[in-house]
Amino acid sequence: FVTLLYRLIVLIYNSESISKMALNITNINRRIEELDTEINKLEQRLAAVNWEKKKYIQFSNKQKMN
Repeated sequence: FVTLLYRLIVLIYNSESISKMALNITNINRRIEELDTEINKLEQRLAAVNWEKKKYIQFSNKQKMN
């Protein structure tokens, strides 16, 4: 009986560990998605700033020619 009880406790413990691990993986995957979203927003902002910089350079070059 004690051996059976011990095996049951080990099984329950392992089951909880697997559940916690699955939850951790879910949290990690969610964080990766959040970071991907943030990176995409930053890349779009960087592209906008680069475009603005190019326009200022073009304007500056035109002013130098005049």
